Amino acid sequence: MDRDGSNRLSIFPPEGSPGVEAQQVVWAPLVQGGTANTLAIVYEGNLWLVDATGENVNQVTGDGLIKNVDWK
Repeated sequence: MDRDGSNRLSIFPPEGSPGVEAQQVVWAPLVQGGTANTLAIVYEGNLWLVDATGENVNQVTGDGLIKNVDWK
């Protein structure tokens, strides 16, 4: 969304799914010559990588055991 709250776009989770619990969202580290446009979140105990544009959403784990994310 824009700074004034207009132009809202929901990118995750999909419509009709339970909402994301409050957590610290972790942006991907900067890649040489690129920009960090991917964020990692924990959703229903699994790690998800979400492109900030909403075009790419990938579930990384499926065991429901993830508690937090820390890029190294």
